[in-house]
Amino acid sequence: MSRIGNRPIQVSDLSVKVENNTLIIGKDKTFVELRINEGLKIDISDGYLNVVSTNKSSHQYQGLLRTLINNTVSGFKSSFSIDLDLVGVGYKVEKKDGKLIFSLGYSHPVEYLLPDGIDCTIEKAQKQIQQYQTTLTIKGADKEKVGQVAANLVNLRVPDAYKGKGIRYSGRPMLLKPGKSGAKGGKK
Repeated sequence: MSRIGNRPIQVSDLSVKVENNTLIIGKDKTFVELRINEGLKIDISDGYLNVVSTNKSSHQYQGLLRTLINNTVSGFKSSFSIDLDLVGVGYKVEKKDGKLIFSLGYSHPVEYLLPDGIDCTIEKAQKQIQQYQTTLTIKGADKEKVGQVAANLVNLRVPDAYKGKGIRYSGRPMLLKPGKSGAKGGKK
């Protein structure tokens, strides 16, 4: 049985309040809202937050809610980030007015509006990837939102299985298919 749900979380430097089964955690002008399941209660005292289960049927969600709260708190202390590589000849991205404007080989530019609380930086790094263009770094306090934005961007141009062109996660190995000329047992 997991004991994670009973561990306290230090929230002394953050503003924390509970309203209508919603926990609101914030710092400066950034706020993250988490829904509290029925049967769970949040106790805040002496700069620490505890998740308490009030009945047996809600005990299964205690560790989950505690982990989601802990991820949010650690996101405010040091923001979460995911790096994406833009790979392909002529593929470009630029940031204007909270939007990312991509040139991904389509007949039109693709615009993606960044949600509140998410920031993106664009830089060109030295990589050993053929046809590498730029690296996008997605940052934010909400781990779930950062991951969702990264997944949405990858879906704009899913990496090709043969050449690897597209938007892909940085640091994750990508196994490319050999194609017709590299296949064994071909016509002699």
